[in-house]
Amino acid sequence: MKGDANRLAICGESAGGTMCLVMSMLAKQHQQPSLIKAQVPLCPATDLFNFNSPSYEEFADDEFEVS
Repeated sequence: MKGDANRLAICGESAGGTMCLVMSMLAKQHQQPSLIKAQVPLCPATDLFNFNSPSYEEFADDEFEVS
């Protein structure tokens, strides 16, 4: 693959969306915020330590089918 390291964009959905945000935060932490030019986090988990949200409580005991 040929890519331009000066125009890096990252994208992820669900857990990948969270990883997308973490990558951007790590780039900033390592003084490289300009490394990532664009990010597209789709449905990331942004409040990982609050399991008392209405959504968590509503769906806590349900079974889900993965499609």
